[in-house]
Amino acid sequence: MYSVFGLAADLGDSAVTGGLALVGGLYLFYLKQKRAAVALWAAFVCAGGLIALGKILIYSHCVSLPAFWLLRSPSGHAAISAALYFTLASIIASSERGWRQFVPYAVAFCVVVLVAVSRVVLRAHTEADVWGGLFIGIVVFTVLWLRLIRGHVVPCRRWPFVVMGLVLFVFFYRPHLPSEGFIRWFVNYLSAHFQICS
Repeated sequence: MYSVFGLAADLGDSAVTGGLALVGGLYLFYLKQKRAAVALWAAFVCAGGLIALGKILIYSHCVSLPAFWLLRSPSGHAAISAALYFTLASIIASSERGWRQFVPYAVAFCVVVLVAVSRVVLRAHTEADVWGGLFIGIVVFTVLWLRLIRGHVVPCRRWPFVVMGLVLFVFFYRPHLPSEGFIRWFVNYLSAHFQICS
């Protein structure tokens, strides 16, 4: 049971999502779809950056959240997954017509839900952490959709992205990037040397 949720969590790991953003963006750039490429890169960078900033503020005690929020640390898996997979879905759906437009969104929704649920089941995050991450990811996606994707048709096939995603998933299965540990080290370094928000 836990191995299934571990697989689901890996779909949201920054090694897989970062690789998909990089390679997918390069593929879109090759297709001369610069706006779509920038949107895909920005989805990963903005969601990841906002999560890192949120974690730094919380770990350094610069922000005091009300107790009823129960937010320990917003889920980066949930945020980046929501931002990246929904952005990718909107890019693929832009060239589809009729009911086929909804297929990429349905797939992205299922992946994001699986990632979010896996973080709670594996006890990596609380429900509040996951909701916080999803909120950040959806806000990033919405801004990117409004600014870069809405009204633009991106002529691309979905299969290259499926192949890219599967290859990256297999290649990066289990070797997680130590982003959480790095953020904690960074906060401890700042607190020790600069007395920031102790």
